[in-house]
Amino acid sequence: MSAWIIWRLLKFIGATVLAGGVTATLIRTDRRGRMLAAQWLATPGWLLTWIAGYGLMKFTGRSYEPWILAAMLTSLISLHGTILYAQLAQPRRLSAVLASGGLFAAVATMVTRSTSVLELALVTVIGFAAGLPFAWLSTPAASTSE
Repeated sequence: MSAWIIWRLLKFIGATVLAGGVTATLIRTDRRGRMLAAQWLATPGWLLTWIAGYGLMKFTGRSYEPWILAAMLTSLISLHGTILYAQLAQPRRLSAVLASGGLFAAVATMVTRSTSVLELALVTVIGFAAGLPFAWLSTPAASTSE
C-alpha cells in the first residue's frame, strides 16, 4: 500500500471523526455530553485531519494552494464553533452555525479543490448555507436569544 493511500485514509478517518464530534456535540442536550463529544471526538478528528492533510500536501508536492487554506480556515471555524457550543450552559445558534457551517464548508472545499478565489468563496457560502438547517434544528428552543 502506498503512502499516498495511507495519508488519504487517515484524512478520511479524521474528517469522519470530526464530523461525528460536531454532530454529537450539536445533538447532545446535556453540557457534559457536549463537552465530551467536543473534546474526545471533534478535537482529535480535527487534529488527525490536519496532520494527514499536511502529510498529503508534502507527499504530493502541493504547497499551500487557495483551497487548502480555505479548508484549513473553515475547519478551524468549525472546531471553534463546536467548542463554543459545548461550553455554553445555554448554547447559541451562532455557535451551531459556525460548527456545522464550517464543517460543511471545509468538506466542500476539500471535495471541489477550486483554484479560483471566486469559486472558493461560492463553495464556502454554499457550505455554510447547507449547515444552517442542521444548526437551526439542533439548537434548543430555549437558546433563541443571541
